[in-house]
Amino acid sequence: MDRADRGHRRPLVLPSPPPQPAGQALHPLPRQGARGRGAVHQGAPAVSRRCRIPDCTRNAAPRRRICWAHKNRLYRYQDPHLKVRNITHPEDIRPVVEDRLPDHGLTFTDRRTAARELAARGVHPAEIAELIGVTERTVYRWQAQARQNAA
Repeated sequence: MDRADRGHRRPLVLPSPPPQPAGQALHPLPRQGARGRGAVHQGAPAVSRRCRIPDCTRNAAPRRRICWAHKNRLYRYQDPHLKVRNITHPEDIRPVVEDRLPDHGLTFTDRRTAARELAARGVHPAEIAELIGVTERTVYRWQAQARQNAA
């Protein structure tokens, strides 16, 4: 029984291309120019631009006019200058300092401010660490930094 009888297709046999004379390109299409089909546009040479935010010394992110830090702040807080670490809310610190109620949801700046106020009241660093949710070593480190800044 022949393959054609069983429903199989015969392989397609293409004629072989004619032999190319020496020195000619193997591709039948004419050579494209520098900006022809398939060419990758390199664009201008990479020049580092500065971030457009005033007083920023960083370079702009690739294909952007602002640096990564300001891009992320704009995305997160809709403000390029806002740093959540720098915002202190006194009403969040008051229960920790005056009533000695533990609060582990404070921001970095709130924790540091509460630790400073508790240390000024003579509270032991172990108790400060337990109240604000950091290690005792962190409290000692903050106190050492405060002493260095005061000197």
